[in-house]
Amino acid sequence: EKYVRSSLALGYYLEPFERWIFSATTNFGHIIGIGEDIKIFQRYQLGGNNLRGFDDFGASPRDLLTGDALGGDWIATAKAEIKIPLGLPEEIGITPKIFTDWGSIGAPSDLKDRSFDILQSQRIRGSVGVGIEWESPVGPINIDWAHVLRSADFDITQNFRVNFGQRF
Repeated sequence: EKYVRSSLALGYYLEPFERWIFSATTNFGHIIGIGEDIKIFQRYQLGGNNLRGFDDFGASPRDLLTGDALGGDWIATAKAEIKIPLGLPEEIGITPKIFTDWGSIGAPSDLKDRSFDILQSQRIRGSVGVGIEWESPVGPINIDWAHVLRSADFDITQNFRVNFGQRF
């Protein structure tokens, strides 16, 4: 398997008031096959954790016939989030948040000459939502509710999401 995959992530964090954390992050990525096609799992996928309000791969290019996600050659995402303290002891580890997520994805260029049609849009998708982050004894748990503000006709949305993470 020969390809070059690059990404650039930038983040800005600010504490405007005690224990209020504002973050703005962006991520750009691109993949290029070197003399061969890129496999679906190597391409970028838009939706789920990187675009709340959309199902996993929910805003990615799709095969028109099967509806299967194909992934894209490039991705761009941007997020803004503010975490607000509840006034509870820090040991409880529960923090509410308000967020907005935005993103776009490019079509898989190595599939353009295939015999099937691709549902694809470089339209910028976006959502806004609220959530709770809990630093539980088994690791971080995020519960988010998002409302989609902008999508493509074929996107698969998901308003409610529970995500289990890990600490590094």
